[in-house]
Amino acid sequence: VRLQVTARKGLSGPLAAIKKTIASKGFTGLYTGATPIILGTSIGYTFRFIVYDRAVQLSKEAGLSSTWAIIIGGGFAGMATWASHYPLDLVSARMQASTYR
Repeated sequence: VRLQVTARKGLSGPLAAIKKTIASKGFTGLYTGATPIILGTSIGYTFRFIVYDRAVQLSKEAGLSSTWAIIIGGGFAGMATWASHYPLDLVSARMQASTYR
């Protein structure tokens, strides 16, 4: 994110951004915004497994074949994952960008 936010400020590439981050924030500066990512991923994958299992079960109960039940379950699971993960991903990106403005 630093490279995108500070592109006009003279960073020549990813290695320059890493060096500047370590110089100004220390090694732990590379992990700014990691907490929302970890939390969002944990929540997202929890929803993915719950929704997938339930959608497959309901699809089979509705009389769909196993193939269609898996396809429908995967679709709903993917939507649930991103719907629950995206807000925290946005928080993470804003945390990372605000550090360098």
